[in-house]
Amino acid sequence: MSFTVPEVRATLVVPAPQGAVWEYIVDLRNAPRWMWGVREVLGPTRHPLRPGDRIHLRLIAGGRAADSEWTIGDWAPPHRLESEGSALGARAWLWIECRAVGPQRTEVAQRLRYQLPGGPLGRLASHFGIHGVLELQARNSLRALARELRQAGRTAPADALPEGR
Repeated sequence: MSFTVPEVRATLVVPAPQGAVWEYIVDLRNAPRWMWGVREVLGPTRHPLRPGDRIHLRLIAGGRAADSEWTIGDWAPPHRLESEGSALGARAWLWIECRAVGPQRTEVAQRLRYQLPGGPLGRLASHFGIHGVLELQARNSLRALARELRQAGRTAPADALPEGR
């Protein structure tokens, strides 16, 4: 028996150079500011991240906090980050790609594949349209990223964002 794993995609051009965008994304201290659904980073994290690093995040799922664990996979700075995670019995694979489209503009693409848990929880998530929620979160995440980078650019040149911003 074969099945397809649902996938969500979002793309947006943000007003900052590729290197600045990349540094902002891979500094996990920034995740709750721009990644919708991430409430906080739990435990210590290394900056910059490395393949094999494990990340613990507290997510908001259905209005409730849910702890998740992610592992950094393929890593190609400043272009691509891949990770795999799980929470509440669901599994997900996240790819974030950055592509320069000019000296001060970067196209950021986010792709999420997910597999809902079986049983009542999976049926409930499917019934309440988790796919549409994840699509909205992906679009809102990229909009928040653009807003954060624009705000950071007000106090420093976009190509010289301080570490951690």
